[in-house]
Amino acid sequence: MFLEIDRCAATSELRALEAALQEILGEVRLTVGDFAAMKAKVAELLTWLDRRPAGVEEGELAEVKAFLDWLRNDRFTFLGYEEFIVEGDGETAVQRYVPDSLLGLSRRLRGRPETAEITLSGEPLRYLREPVLLSFAKAADPSRVHRPAYPDFVSLREVDASGRVVREHRFMGLYTSSVYNDSVREIPYIRRKVDEVRRRADFDSSAHLGKELAQVLEGLPRDDLFQTPVDDLFSTSMAIVQIQERSKVRVFLRRDPYGQFFYC
Repeated sequence: MFLEIDRCAATSELRALEAALQEILGEVRLTVGDFAAMKAKVAELLTWLDRRPAGVEEGELAEVKAFLDWLRNDRFTFLGYEEFIVEGDGETAVQRYVPDSLLGLSRRLRGRPETAEITLSGEPLRYLREPVLLSFAKAADPSRVHRPAYPDFVSLREVDASGRVVREHRFMGLYTSSVYNDSVREIPYIRRKVDEVRRRADFDSSAHLGKELAQVLEGLPRDDLFQTPVDDLFSTSMAIVQIQERSKVRVFLRRDPYGQFFYC
């Protein structure tokens, strides 16, 4: 591949461009070099789930396992992997990455002393302390590998018998196009949320409102379906159904758990 650029007049601009290209190619090498290792981590975590983590309901465990298996079958472009612990029981705590765990882009993002630890408080800290098995979020910076989108975080949390989160295993990457084209009924974990929303609504699936709700759930952004708790997903979906009945316009706002984005 040969690229010729003839519109950089200054030598400093050419050097800056060269440095940026070298840096991005280095990121590509990191992700490609560790791609197999990151997929192997999924298999390793599936084996851990087979041992039935404490306090996890059987139906949820089955869906989480199905989701991870679905994810590794060409539904996710793995960019990075990291493990971290949150130390401290007060209103502030330290998020400390485990150096030996870092793969792909996480080697660059978390491997330096100034990025290996993060001080947390408020909503981000409360979120990371929630004893949930599977969680979702967005990375703060756009990817420079594969496509210029904000990468997704898919995390598994280890929770002890007292309900305290002791470690988080986190994959960073980009969903492939099939995730955005597949029906919500075919995506593990999301389909469980969708079924719960429809159960709470208690509409006849063959009636007008039942079909309307099904259409709303299919049309919601995948980010919302992954990240939004079931209670909020239910209230939002029902409000949209009501709006369509009344021909009104509304804005729905959702803040991400790390406080870095608003979804509108």
